[in-house]
Amino acid sequence: METRKITRYANRKLYDHKEVGYVTLEEVGDAIREGHEIAVTDKVKRCDITNDVLLNVIANTEKAKPFHCNKLLTRIVRAGGMTSYTEQLEGRLS
Repeated sequence: METRKITRYANRKLYDHKEVGYVTLEEVGDAIREGHEIAVTDKVKRCDITNDVLLNVIANTEKAKPFHCNKLLTRIVRAGGMTSYTEQLEGRLS
């Protein structure tokens, strides 16, 4: 699948160039779950903010389960960040 290019404007709205219109975080999450890759650029700063948007999608998805989300985020912080946490998980699985 082709990477969907999304632009975040100064008003914080997300514009999907493939859908030719504004999209919500929920719609971005749906596209990812359908298998699409995304690339998000901040229109004002002209920088890649894909990670920020992906984290927002996760946070938005987990709002209904704050206990589990808080527990996971606490573990990530204690591990020294996402990379360290991922490495620890991979070590346990291998």
